[in-house]
Amino acid sequence: NDDLYYFTGDHLDLAPMLREQVILASPMHPLCTNDCLGLCARCGHDLNGGSCLCGAEPSGGPFEVLRTMKEKLRDAGQR
Repeated sequence: NDDLYYFTGDHLDLAPMLREQVILASPMHPLCTNDCLGLCARCGHDLNGGSCLCGAEPSGGPFEVLRTMKEKLRDAGQR
């Protein structure tokens, strides 16, 4: 079971438990302050200094290519 930690003898290694707790307590998208806009996910530009030059994400999002491929396969009569 992955939720349990076992030990033998008189030595208990706390490193795996502590590492897990630190990772779980860390924010998914850490910011330096509450009003920080963060970094652009595409180019890494600091959004506090203004908009980046990489442009907005395509209208269909990251899965637009898969949706288009699915439609082409359906139109071709394949599944």
